[in-house]
This record gives sequence, C-alpha cells and structure tokens, in this order.
Amino acid sequence: MAMHNWPQSVTKDTRALFNDVEEFFGGPFFNAEEAFFSFVRHMLTWLPQRRKTARELMDHAFLKLGG
Repeated sequence: MAMHNWPQSVTKDTRALFNDVEEFFGGPFFNAEEAFFSFVRHMLTWLPQRRKTARELMDHAFLKLGG
C-alpha cells in the first residue's frame, strides 16, 4: 500500500477542528446569504438594459454589510 503525506487539519487557535466551512470562513457570505445572491443576480442579469452598472452596484446592501 502506498504511503501518503496528508496535509495537517485546519484548526482553531484552541487546536480544535472547525466544524464546517461557515465556521472557517465566516464573513458576509454566510451571514447575509440573501443579500449576496441579490447582488450577484443584479450583476449577472442577461439583458444589458436591465443589468445594474458598477456604480449602481456600489450602493447595494451587500457591500454595506461590513460597516
């Protein structure tokens, strides 16, 4: 059987393992899922005349979550 050098597990400062990716990454993507998806929908609208401009997206609630 081949020997593998597996990478070390990602742990917290307390050396405990993270339970899931949400706990590891945190941030607005997990705390405001609806705002994120709304932001992306406005960016990726198929019809250019209905798609938000970069300037309009700067005022989106998702970008204001951090404070």
